[in-house]
Amino acid sequence: MPGTACTIPKLKEGHEYDFRVIAENQNGEGEPLETSQTTQAKNPFDASSPPKNLECLSRSYNHVEIGWKKPSNDGGAPIKGYMVERKEKNSKKWNRINKDLIKVELVLCLFSRL
Repeated sequence: MPGTACTIPKLKEGHEYDFRVIAENQNGEGEPLETSQTTQAKNPFDASSPPKNLECLSRSYNHVEIGWKKPSNDGGAPIKGYMVERKEKNSKKWNRINKDLIKVELVLCLFSRL
């Protein structure tokens, strides 16, 4: 870990940057030290991979119960929860089912009046 640090603001996401540092004392500026590689400004985390093994666990005339397993890759940040959407077979429009994120470790959902 460096002994001295500096936050560099106002970078544009997705752009690549090189940096250098110059020490100065009463006798003037020294030689610059440049980064050894270009750095891209981006969020240090990525989106997660999709959940796994989505399946219908049970069904009735007016509801279904679905379940799935957590993603194999959380993108570097913990999964906060899940959104569930549905659409009719020949439709292109997905409709969100839950208002708030589903925040459970074992995911098992029951939806009525579909």
